[in-house]
Amino acid sequence: MRSCVLTPRPTRTSHAALVVALALLAPSGVGQAIAGDAGDKNLARAVDIVWRDVPLREAVDRLGAVADTRVWLDRRVDPTQPLDLNASGVSVLGALQRLAEANGLSVVTVEGVAYVGPLHGVAQLSRTRSLAAANPALRRRLKRSTTVRWPRLATPRDVVQQAASDARVRITSLDRIPHDLLPAGALPARPLGDQLSLLLVGFGLEWRVDPEQPLTLSLAPYEPRASNRGVSERRSDAETPRPQPSDLRFTLRVRDQPLSAVLEQVAQRAGVALDASRVAPRGAARRVTFSVENATLRALVAEAAGAAGLRGRLEDGRIVLEPATP
Repeated sequence: MRSCVLTPRPTRTSHAALVVALALLAPSGVGQAIAGDAGDKNLARAVDIVWRDVPLREAVDRLGAVADTRVWLDRRVDPTQPLDLNASGVSVLGALQRLAEANGLSVVTVEGVAYVGPLHGVAQLSRTRSLAAANPALRRRLKRSTTVRWPRLATPRDVVQQAASDARVRITSLDRIPHDLLPAGALPARPLGDQLSLLLVGFGLEWRVDPEQPLTLSLAPYEPRASNRGVSERRSDAETPRPQPSDLRFTLRVRDQPLSAVLEQVAQRAGVALDASRVAPRGAARRVTFSVENATLRALVAEAAGAAGLRGRLEDGRIVLEPATP
């Protein structure tokens, strides 16, 4: 029998809820929440939850309404799957983390939108996009804050095209977006480049600057950035000082996820690079299951790599994967 009760806690408990949320904002992995900015404080609101057989879509929508935050469920996730959750005094962010963990998903929050989806989707949205190839006019338009709205039964292709057109940006390769129909929705005001990334992530697509045509973007399958030596691009956030990697502690529960996707996310949160050039691609792509609690970055890397039959270590600000020693 289905039941659904979600009760926001009184404001006086907000301080305790904030403590819970801040604990969840530490570097984390599968099933954990990764925060993007201080605007995510609404996700610290405390709630009491008694859910039985509640569809995932309804659950995330209710949590988003309590936090006044848009929760974006990746289209590759079945929104009808039922879930059970009983929690008292948990933050909205904590509730999202729990339902993500129960379904083998992850959460990333950036500028007023909480994304719930597979780990590689989190890695894609967590990566800083380079605008070096864009001309000044295109850079300004991609950074300009805009609100995107669409009616019921709109297609993702039309939504992406309209969002870009409103900013006077042209997009080629729109036919890469498969046909689909969307419920009515909206994304809050945020930079156009971020809006497009969120609209495209569920299709495994990303936008790229077309250096040959002004004010033009093209669409292509998402690929983790890597140098010729196999060192992945790392995220840079000059505005927020990072703790030293040796000071970080991680609590992760990973189930059947590609090793490279797990370590790419960890590397981005720790501000280090990932070097997988010493192992075969199929080795780095092996699916792993493991858990660590309050582990150092060094211990986490060793545990994750060991689960794939590899050796992992830290070297000169990099996570290095290599074959296990005989």
